Amino acid sequence: MGQYWRITPVKEHEGYYRLTTQWRGTGFSLEVVSADDNAQLRLTKTGDLTGQYWKLTPIE
Repeated sequence: MGQYWRITPVKEHEGYYRLTTQWRGTGFSLEVVSADDNAQLRLTKTGDLTGQYWKLTPIE
């Protein structure tokens, strides 16, 4: 169940989405966490954080 992702529009930021999993629910979102040029992806507590906003771009 940890690999079932939900893509939800972020109402306050048009064109951006939040990524959550069925396993952890909406309380945890995929976030880019950066420290000293070492970016990592983590499921962290959902909040109003820019690292949790994702933009979908079509591949042409």
